[in-house]
Amino acid sequence: MEIMIVEDDTITRRLLEKIVADLGHGVVVAENGREAWERYQRNPVQVVITDWMMPEMDGLELCRRIRSNASDHYGYLITLTSRAQKNDLLQVFESGADDYIAKPFDPEELKARIKTSERIVKLESRHRSLQRTLIESRNKVRVVFDSCLLYTSPSPRDHLLH
Repeated sequence: MEIMIVEDDTITRRLLEKIVADLGHGVVVAENGREAWERYQRNPVQVVITDWMMPEMDGLELCRRIRSNASDHYGYLITLTSRAQKNDLLQVFESGADDYIAKPFDPEELKARIKTSERIVKLESRHRSLQRTLIESRNKVRVVFDSCLLYTSPSPRDHLLH
């Protein structure tokens, strides 16, 4: 998977990069929401891990933009935040994020959440693949059915002959 890390703090960003890379995933990095949004539009990734509080565009606005984007795949969004009041967490989920991690974060917890995101992204991808297969099969059956109807339907001239 490709995972985008959006974090304005250099030390935290590098730590996140290392954790993601150690899990065997590709890493795309952005220092703020505006940069992340520009990169996401060019190359939608499967997972975005974004800080909430950043200059230029915060993580919640980034989540809202990703969710409003008419993309053909689902992006799993994880928000990092030091804000942990109930109202803050509601804002995270209302923005379209799938998960959140409280700062300072535990690297093992982050790894577990990334593995969860991987399972969900794979399930979503499999669902879309099966959906495409079902639509293609339905269309083939429709062509065969329509052909059978044409072949077995009496023509108007056949009616005149009887």
